[in-house]
Amino acid sequence: MMRASPASTYFLLLLLLLATADSTQGQWTDKVTDTPSLIQTDFGPYGKYLPGNGESFCAPTSATMSLYWLARNGFTQLASTNLADAANLDRVLGGLMGTTPAGGTDENGYYNGFMTYLSARGISPAQVTRVFTPNPDVHWLATNNFNQSVVNFSVGWYYASPSGQTTNYINNGGHVLTLLAANPAAQIVTINNAYPASFFPVPNVPSSNPQTVTLASVPTSWTLQYLDTSIGYTQVITPDLGPATGGLAVLWGADSWTLNINALPAKPAYIARTWILSGLQQINTDEGHLEVIAPIAGSGGLTK
Repeated sequence: MMRASPASTYFLLLLLLLATADSTQGQWTDKVTDTPSLIQTDFGPYGKYLPGNGESFCAPTSATMSLYWLARNGFTQLASTNLADAANLDRVLGGLMGTTPAGGTDENGYYNGFMTYLSARGISPAQVTRVFTPNPDVHWLATNNFNQSVVNFSVGWYYASPSGQTTNYINNGGHVLTLLAANPAAQIVTINNAYPASFFPVPNVPSSNPQTVTLASVPTSWTLQYLDTSIGYTQVITPDLGPATGGLAVLWGADSWTLNINALPAKPAYIARTWILSGLQQINTDEGHLEVIAPIAGSGGLTK
């Protein structure tokens, strides 16, 4: 869920590196230079491409950026080579994840939607390794962002309550980001932010990415609504975020996804894996188009 904004601009996409790169095992492109920058509010006039102008579509937009990087690195079944198709993929993922204009996306919806999309595109659960943590720090992010792995992480927006003090904070929504790189020694991460203005005083346009931010520990003596600070949390520090500003962005979840290289269509033994359904699998594409390339087996089926 994003901060409210009157932004209503047209569909703008920036491909950060125009050269095409073919990747095989051990030859993965740099996420910083080869992940497209997509802005969740820039998929057309209000309501045309994403519901509610995409104001709450940070999760599917961040996942779309990761899928495009994977497609550019050989997993061509996951996304088109044409960034003009990103709006459709974003909408499909939003439907599968249960994203709504009022409520955004919850963690279960994000996980189930991502896995459903992979299954529909012929990648079985056995070919996917997912690692989740509720309280990522820079070391976790660096460790889990390797080779063909992609990482999306989320922050919770926290505000001083009462205003003016610096130890008690209440929550008001959150935001999902695409990790590009992490440097534990410098305590910084580089990201693509689907809503760049949420971290820095910049316009919400593709050229505002990538962003590099500092991470710092949250003191265990602080009170954060819904979180147990004794287990250790990390916050983003920018000119707009941190104790001095009265607003915090606290890392409160991260997913790392690693696809088996046998799922690369260029592999000689590649086949689209069968999607085994034991019951009815609802496919909500939010009026987007999803081609199911996986063979279907089992006693279940698909329903819209």
